[in-house]
Amino acid sequence: MRLSKAVGRAAVVGIATLATFGVSTTTASAGVTQSIRTERAGAWFYHYGDVLVASDYKKDGIGARAILTWGGNKVVVTANGGVNDSEEKDLNIKEGTTVWLQLCYTGGSTSCSAVQKGIA
Repeated sequence: MRLSKAVGRAAVVGIATLATFGVSTTTASAGVTQSIRTERAGAWFYHYGDVLVASDYKKDGIGARAILTWGGNKVVVTANGGVNDSEEKDLNIKEGTTVWLQLCYTGGSTSCSAVQKGIA
């Protein structure tokens, strides 16, 4: 009978410990990666590592500009080198922050995509 009481007490202590730590730990936010791609260029925001990438797919004189905004911040990365040229920038954005990604052409064309919502 003593052994079962000791096991019961250990179980209660273990459950209380798990409950205490379960309440005090935070869960990681699942970010949202975004990409915008066309036949000429692409823009990506990778939520893991907070990386902004611009890629130029064609040697046609028109480059790619990836624009990322959040809060009052704005970061621009440009790739103008033609066939499969890419530029990237590592960022440090607070986890769970809403970000907005946009792709614009450079050179002969200045058109831009709509913005897409991501989460760091």
